[in-house]
Amino acid sequence: MPSVMTVTLELLNKGLRLYKAVYSYILLCAAGCSVHICDFHREQCWLRWTSLSKHGVHSKRDEVLDLLRRVARALTVEDYQAHLLTLQTSAVWRECAPLQQWFTRTWLPEHKVCFYCVLLMEMFIHHEGRYTKYNAR
Repeated sequence: MPSVMTVTLELLNKGLRLYKAVYSYILLCAAGCSVHICDFHREQCWLRWTSLSKHGVHSKRDEVLDLLRRVARALTVEDYQAHLLTLQTSAVWRECAPLQQWFTRTWLPEHKVCFYCVLLMEMFIHHEGRYTKYNAR
């Protein structure tokens, strides 16, 4: 009988393979469509990151969040580019290298992440988590 750890690793590998397959298929089918990252988790991360004084934006948190949200909520490519330019030419952006690095490395590459892929993966994990929980006994 496999241990709980073995079952968990097997399920994680299965989930990762499923996620990659679904993600690739959706990207193929959704060519030309706009895709978004999960708003709730993005906002949660931004609130946490900007609240830490070590990142250097705590005193300007509201301004930073407003600029970031404008980029994230753009409805067209033109709006996205305009809001991104506004962010990157703002004083808070120019004065804060950690903000530049964090946003450029963490969030800009993710502007093409498909919310539906994330949702499907979360549904799979929740389903398989119940499966693991009941079969590991």
